[in-house]
Amino acid sequence: MLSRIRKFLLIILLTLLIWVWADISSDVTLENESATISVDRGGVRDVWVSINESDHASIVMDLTGPNSKVQKLQLRNESLDIKFNPLTSNAVGSEPGVYTPPVETILRQSPEFMELGLTLEACEPVTVSIKVENLVKKQLKVVCINENDVIVPNASVKPALIYMYVFDDWPEDKLKAYIKLTNPQQQKASREEITLMPYVELSPKRYVYHQEPVYVSIESSQEIKTADIISGPRIGYTFPADMAGKYEVQVEENVRDFQYMATEEAKEIFRQQPYHLLLEIKNTDAQGEPVTRQLKYNFPPQAYSQGQIGPRENQSVPSIKFRLIPYQ
Repeated sequence: MLSRIRKFLLIILLTLLIWVWADISSDVTLENESATISVDRGGVRDVWVSINESDHASIVMDLTGPNSKVQKLQLRNESLDIKFNPLTSNAVGSEPGVYTPPVETILRQSPEFMELGLTLEACEPVTVSIKVENLVKKQLKVVCINENDVIVPNASVKPALIYMYVFDDWPEDKLKAYIKLTNPQQQKASREEITLMPYVELSPKRYVYHQEPVYVSIESSQEIKTADIISGPRIGYTFPADMAGKYEVQVEENVRDFQYMATEEAKEIFRQQPYHLLLEIKNTDAQGEPVTRQLKYNFPPQAYSQGQIGPRENQSVPSIKFRLIPYQ
């Protein structure tokens, strides 16, 4: 009986060994496997790296290896992300410049790729362009902006000045770090102090955040509002959804100027806005006849809600005369 059990166990062991040997000895090929090489800024503060003028590059690989490892890669829910760190890779030099290393070199130095246990047979593109630039530590003023990139009035930041790594050729007026406040964050900052991380935009849509948060609060304005005048105001048009893109607004009698009341900070914000007044287009305007309608003030919501800006007392809202011309 014991002898039969031993034989049975031996058969099982031999079967497993055959399966393992078969998996190892019979490599399979996986073609057109997508992956991404992305910049890893871990530990990198004084160097800015771009891959193909972005923070990543897409590649396609042909791989070979044991069937089990190929299947494991195929079962991933997302494409492989290869991290490129200039501190740990010798694919680029230590000096600033533009390098074109083979993608194969980057992959063979990548822990993410090595963990696959597969062999790279080919990849496209064969090389990537990597630009390495030095950054220098500079003092920046922290500025609070809203979701429309307009300065938030009466925002107080502590500390107001921070140090971050930026490009050495930035002019004085560009030495700013930003905090973008959503409407809920602005409301909360009006009630209590909140903490947020300032950032700089070193390349389009590529941001670097300060290592420590700052304290942000929005103080109620006690400043006296004074009169101001906007000459040649910019007017925006709001169309019903079914009329958008179908008509041109032909102005027959425009607004030359208008007055309003605001604090100095609110005046500056209002003047920077794309539109000072808004014209609401209605479906009935499509008849082609001239229409005269009152405009709406487009005051900054935050400043308006805090009483820092508003219409001048006893002054009517400006009107405009226009007609709609269908696009041909």
